[in-house]
Amino acid sequence: MKGSEWNKWNLHVHTKGTNKNDQFTSSSMDDFFYHFFKQALAKDIRAIGITDYFSIDNYKLALEYVSLIALKKDDSGVDLFTPDEIIAVKAIFLFPNVELRMMPSTGAGKLINVHCIFNPDYMADLDNDFFNTLENQDRQKIFSRKCLFF
Repeated sequence: MKGSEWNKWNLHVHTKGTNKNDQFTSSSMDDFFYHFFKQALAKDIRAIGITDYFSIDNYKLALEYVSLIALKKDDSGVDLFTPDEIIAVKAIFLFPNVELRMMPSTGAGKLINVHCIFNPDYMADLDNDFFNTLENQDRQKIFSRKCLFF
């Protein structure tokens, strides 16, 4: 019988294009994800929560990058990832982590942060069952995830 297996997980990782305070300097999302996954491999990270405020759009971009990773090449046509790295990147468990900033504020005047980590199998249900039920402080529905309130 095997006991517990310990792995490195990072549950709170923002990406380039995050909805608040995007300070990433990569020239493109492809460039960002290249370095992102190379670092994850170097640090032996096994699971990553792709985090953004009120959105899973960058999570979807990460999934798309992984699905096309075998096709990624540098400017001279050389593969960016070895076959073993491709297998390792595809084995990293990615999941959506939606960060919400909510009222009331703390004693220091900061909004309360809530992280909602979702099962990736239910991603298609998030628009109707989660995002369309969000309301701002005036109890108005927020139908567009681009309409952020913090």
